[in-house]
Order: sequence, then structure tokens, then C-alpha cells
Amino acid sequence: MNSNPYSSSTHLFRNVPASVGDVFSTVFHLFIGNWKPLVLLTLAQFGSWIVTVLVLVLVTFIAAASYIQTFMAMLKNLQNQGGYGRHLLDYSTGISGASRLLGYYGQDQGYNNYNDFELNAGFIITMIFMYFLWAIIICLVTGVFTGAYTHTLAEIYAGGTPTLRKSLRHGIGNMCKLFTYLILFILAITGLYLLIVIPTSMLAFANDPPNYGAFFLGALVLIVVLVIVSAGLTAAIPSIVVEKKTAVQAFGRSWALCKNFICFILCCQFTYNLVLVVVLIVINMVLNKLPDFFALIGHSCVSILTSSIAPVFGFVLYMSVRIRTDNITQEDLALEIDSNVSIANAVEMNSGTKDSRGEYSNIIAKRDMV
Repeated sequence: MNSNPYSSSTHLFRNVPASVGDVFSTVFHLFIGNWKPLVLLTLAQFGSWIVTVLVLVLVTFIAAASYIQTFMAMLKNLQNQGGYGRHLLDYSTGISGASRLLGYYGQDQGYNNYNDFELNAGFIITMIFMYFLWAIIICLVTGVFTGAYTHTLAEIYAGGTPTLRKSLRHGIGNMCKLFTYLILFILAITGLYLLIVIPTSMLAFANDPPNYGAFFLGALVLIVVLVIVSAGLTAAIPSIVVEKKTAVQAFGRSWALCKNFICFILCCQFTYNLVLVVVLIVINMVLNKLPDFFALIGHSCVSILTSSIAPVFGFVLYMSVRIRTDNITQEDLALEIDSNVSIANAVEMNSGTKDSRGEYSNIIAKRDMV
């Protein structure tokens, strides 16, 4: 049996999946043959999520500690004065009911409308700041591991041996570009919503009685557009990590690769999501009948498996359309991602051809240019 890792993955380039069944087969065999680095990366991701959330919760608690203490003091004071719990929300938010409550308590409370307004303004500003902090940190962590998954799978396709350290290094290196892409994607989706739903909603509710048909037509158009956009951007993240495109270039690059395979991608995505939902329903029905401890272990294992397989599915679609569009070779991919596959392995793979020495020179030249 050939132990050369480079030649063992050449079937991924010789047998490019061109149907839904081929994609599922490739995903299954790719995951089974390389589950260790994928699961290890998933565990690292879960660990990072736990640490990130704990730190963010601690920072949020520290930032809002004074407001929390004031809120608890208000609650205790209200309970001591006879339990005016129905006024608590008005009091804490500073709206009309608060003035009546302050008037009732008089000097015993030690607050006035002006101070109450300052409390709530500061609280709102603090919460807005913490919201953006949470969003930015979570998106950055997501970008790191999205890039790491993509590099791991590219390394497998190139015939190399993925390592957690190298994949995370590439994920961190592409973190800012992936974060920028995510922001641009959110803005694009928001723009589509404003362009489609808002006008149709205004048209629908301008009449008396409202024309609900126009509203549902707009919603349907939005769903169809989002589905097509999702399929057209399948290659966006891999193009950033593998092809070193910028966040802006990734949109055009992904559409150029996927536009001729939209139906193929949509069928694969629909089938994958349908199968995933059915399988999860069945598994949850079984696990819910087990004792809590075993059910928790089972749900954790399912979460790890689904999180490890999902990136494989997306990357297989990317490589399927790219190989068929660009005729990319395994050597090209290895050079693009700075693979740990040695040049000797590449030459060994091509040693049966007449121009093996020329192929060797071409690989050297490509490596030097990179």
C-alpha cells in the first residue's frame, strides 16, 4: 500500500463530484479518513467559545456593576416599602410611572428625575458598547476558526498533513479579511431587505384593506434572492483563505466560480440541510429517552460531529466547482496554501511522465514566486 500522503489524495482531483450523491460520498470519505484533525479543531473551537463567553460575561458584569448594584438597591427598597413591584419597571427605565413612584417615596429614596435620567442614559450607552464588543469579538473568533477549517481541508486536498497550529496560524492571518467579509455580507443582506421588503410592504399596506398578496410576494422574492446569493457565495470564504483574495474580491470571485453551478449547489445544500434535520430529529428522539447524563454526552457528541462535518461539505462544493472551472491541480493548490507537502512527493507523483523533470522545474518556479 502506498503511504505517500500526496498521492493518496489525488482521487479527489481525478473523481470530481458532479452530483448530489457524489458530493455526499466525497464528504463522507473525506471526514472518515481525516476525522482526527477536524474533531480536534472543533474541540479547540468549543474551548475558545467557552473562554470567550466567560471573559465577555466578566467584562460585561464589571462594566455594568454600578448599574446592577443600583438596580438591586431599588428592588430591595421597593420590597421594604411594601412591595410596589408593579412600579419597578417604570422606576428603572425612567418613564412616566417613575416620577409618580419617586413622588410617593419622597426623601426616603434619595433619587430625583434628573439623576434617574443620568442612570438610564449611562446604562443604555454601556449596553450598546457591550453589544458591539460582543459582536466584534464573536465575529473575530468565528473568522479565526472558519479560516482554520478551510486551511485544514485545503491541506488535506493538497495531500499534506494538517496540523492544528498551522491551521490556526492561517486562520489568525485571515481573521481581519474574514471579519470584513462578514460585515459586508451583513450589509448586503440588509440592503436586499430594504430594497425588496420595504417597498412591497408599503405597497401592500397602502390600500384599505391591505393587499397581503403583495407583501407575501415580496417576502417570497427576498427568500429566493437570499437562497441564490447564498449559493453564489459558497466559494467566498475559501477564495479568501486559499486564493488570498480580499474581502471585496471574494464576492466577485465566488460568483465567477459558482454562477454556472447554481442549480448543482442549491440541490446539494437543500439535500444536506434536509438530511441533517431528519437525522437530528431521530437522534434527539432517541437521546431524550436516556438518562440526563447520557443524553448530555450524546448531544455533545452530535454537536461535535455536525460542527466537524459542516465545513467539509462547503469546501467539497468549492473544490468541485473550482476544479471544473479552473482545472486546478494538486500541485497548484499545495503552492497556494503553503502546504507541508514536499517537492519530492510532487515529483514522485509525476515520475511516470516523460516531462517529470520539467514538471519539477515548474513546481520550483511556482514555489519561488510564492
